[in-house]
Amino acid sequence: MSATLPALTVETVDDVLDTQWRGDRSMLAPYRNHVLRVASFCQALTGAVDPFELGVAGAFHDLGVWSVPTWDYLAPSRRMAREWLAARGRTDCADRIEAMIEHHHKLTRYHGLHEVAVEAFRRADWMDVSRGRLRFGVPAGTIATIKRAHPNLGFHAFLRKRTARAFIETPLRPLPMFHW
Repeated sequence: MSATLPALTVETVDDVLDTQWRGDRSMLAPYRNHVLRVASFCQALTGAVDPFELGVAGAFHDLGVWSVPTWDYLAPSRRMAREWLAARGRTDCADRIEAMIEHHHKLTRYHGLHEVAVEAFRRADWMDVSRGRLRFGVPAGTIATIKRAHPNLGFHAFLRKRTARAFIETPLRPLPMFHW
């Protein structure tokens, strides 16, 4: 497995980020690489996710953190994705993409509508957040290749700092994006 994603996935990610990014420009490259790692991990888990849908879900899945901005970002990220799809006449895949965004931080296996895409995307994000410690059967060499192709650039350092801040600001609900 190489770290090569379908061109449509990368083009879609870049289109979304070029038009929707509203945050600190210094975090754009780290976030883009996170998105491309997640998409690559998802593709390594299953080739069953449509490349366009993978690009849209990937680009929007955490985008609310920077573009709204909020730490309770799942609903805003889903809304932005649906609006972006509607503007392009692609509402046919909006429900599947919203499900991928909504459940990407689910702590347990996802069962339900669009299960293959949602579960693969959920696992792929966990693979990246864990820095490859969670592998879900993907060979370590594949993970290393993907990580070399799309370096971290400080993304995980941002997550650590932002999470620590959340425990101070909202100690009763520091991680609102996680659910069972």
